Amino acid sequence: MSYTQLTQSERYHIQYLSRHHTVTEIAKQLNRHKSTISRKIRRHSTQAKQYSAEKARKQSRLTKQRRLKPYKLHSRMIQHINTLIRRKLSPEQVCAYLHKHHRITLHHSTIYLYLCQDKNNGGTLWRHLRIAGKPYRKQYGSTWIRGKVPNRVGIEKEKRLNEKTNGFIRQYFPKQTDFRNISHREIRRVQDELNHRPRKTLGYETPSVLFLKPVPT
Repeated sequence: MSYTQLTQSERYHIQYLSRHHTVTEIAKQLNRHKSTISRKIRRHSTQAKQYSAEKARKQSRLTKQRRLKPYKLHSRMIQHINTLIRRKLSPEQVCAYLHKHHRITLHHSTIYLYLCQDKNNGGTLWRHLRIAGKPYRKQYGSTWIRGKVPNRVGIEKEKRLNEKTNGFIRQYFPKQTDFRNISHREIRRVQDELNHRPRKTLGYETPSVLFLKPVPT
């Protein structure tokens, strides 16, 4: 007989019956194998050694979520990715945006690989990345963490924010840009794009949305 997940009703029966009945008796009443009942009681008991139907339900839900496979890149998803990359969002920001607004689950490495494939096919999406000249390399187990130097002395948060913002601006205006040749209209366009770019520090919300939110009184 093939195994089926316990229903929530069965879990509550186990919670009630386990107080006064043996595993064998519970299994017989629920028409389940006693090894199943024994395993569930052992796995989902509280610190007081009492089986918890609610704990079992939450664990079952988490297990199902972990088993969900990430989305494959279909045509509509590729359109989303292309649009967001052209808006100069990083692959990590793209993943967060798709999850927040479209409930699409992707890992940023999938997008990096897609961009590499696009480049190999003659595409230019990679040019919109902040570090367009450096290829993506998968990170393996290492003590090195990108963006952090071991034993480095901390710097002020404001300075880090300024450096981050300068990095965003250089995506549009590289170093040595002569701003006398840049129109006010172009500067305003870049300003609007940056204000509509989701930020990790803002929970992947955009500065423009947060700025327009009413202040609670």
